[in-house]
Amino acid sequence: MMCGSVEITQQPDGATDGITLAYGTANDCTNPSCNYVNGKLQTATRANHDATLGRVDVTETYAYRDGAGRGSDRSTAIGSTASFAGANFSDAQTWDDTSLK
Repeated sequence: MMCGSVEITQQPDGATDGITLAYGTANDCTNPSCNYVNGKLQTATRANHDATLGRVDVTETYAYRDGAGRGSDRSTAIGSTASFAGANFSDAQTWDDTSLK
C-alpha cells in the first residue's frame, strides 16, 4: 500500500524529534475487508521523552474498513527502552446506519 507523509518537527520544548504523519494514497483491497485509507491518516509516529525512560517512540496505525470508509480500527505500538519493555494496544469501533458508534 502506498502512502504519502508529512513531517512536523517543531517542538515547544526545543526537542529535535517531531511527529510524522503518513496518509494513504490508495485503498487496500488485498484482504476480503477493504481498507479505504486513500487520502486518510494511516500512521502517526512521534517520539516522547521521559526523564526516566528516555526516548520512547509511539506509532498509531489507523484502518477504515467499513463500507463507508469510516474509522474502524486503531493500533498503538509503544517502543521499548532499556528500562521499559514496550506495549501494544488496539481498539475497534463499529458504526450503525446513522453513522453513530
